[in-house]
Amino acid sequence: MKVVSAVMRFFVKAVSVCHANKAYFSSRVIPECGATKKDDVMKLRSFLSGTKRLLVLSGAGVSTESGIPDYRSAKIGRYSRPKPLIVDHQEFMHSAGLRRRYWARNFLEWTWFCKATPNRSHEIIADWEQKNKLSWLITQNVDGLHSMAGSQKVTELHGCRRRVRCMKCKELFSRDAVQTMMEEQNFSWNARFLKVSAETEVNLTEDEEFNFNAPSCPKCGGFMKPDVVFFGDSVPEEIMLFLKSKVHEADSMLVLGSSLMVNTGFYFVQLLKSSDKPLAIVNINETKADHFADVKISAVCGEILTAIGCDW
Repeated sequence: MKVVSAVMRFFVKAVSVCHANKAYFSSRVIPECGATKKDDVMKLRSFLSGTKRLLVLSGAGVSTESGIPDYRSAKIGRYSRPKPLIVDHQEFMHSAGLRRRYWARNFLEWTWFCKATPNRSHEIIADWEQKNKLSWLITQNVDGLHSMAGSQKVTELHGCRRRVRCMKCKELFSRDAVQTMMEEQNFSWNARFLKVSAETEVNLTEDEEFNFNAPSCPKCGGFMKPDVVFFGDSVPEEIMLFLKSKVHEADSMLVLGSSLMVNTGFYFVQLLKSSDKPLAIVNINETKADHFADVKISAVCGEILTAIGCDW
């Protein structure tokens, strides 16, 4: 009884800490979800305790507690907002107008995005790696927060917004350095000090977008692109081959905070289940792979992971 009581006290404390973090990190970008159930904690702990080579696949729901909105949640996801900017790779590569539009918005968004820090989910996954409980981490997120939390066995499936690449000479720059370039090149831009937040889309007039100077490479003058996979582009083949080998090496998979609507993430789930390996999913809403899951839990990732910690 004393052991059960101690576990329950830790569970209540963990959930309380995460609720406090949600308030701190703008809960307006976290989808509505009931409190984490102790039965779900026990289910996930039981699943994890049976693993030896765990593969984790993380999505946008892992970073909402850091103040970064997801994409598909009703009312608060980025795709649910009026006129979301969805960038097509080929159009970006061939349209100077789209590049101006993208970078103007991205320039303003960076003021809040750059302040995002890892939350408990990122930290706990990094702890799992340190304690040899994790085989590999695949993240669909482009925020770089897993690496900031200390994860090293990680592949950023869709790249990272904290890097920018010249499309001519292929030189790589930090996003912070590019922000400084854009500040210097747009010193008199009339929308420079427009206040933006994670809860709303940047709303610019056509003139404001047209008058923005998109960054160019200081070495060769080529145009620049964030080091991410846009719509219509594909993940490099060598990365896909590497990750397929990681799925084959794993004995189980835990999906955290992903609807699995993006085909690449869903593909890895299908590959895992083709070998009849166990799958657990933690996501507030339904996912494309719920019918594959051996364990499916609707919960805020940070809450349930904090309740479990490394105790499995």
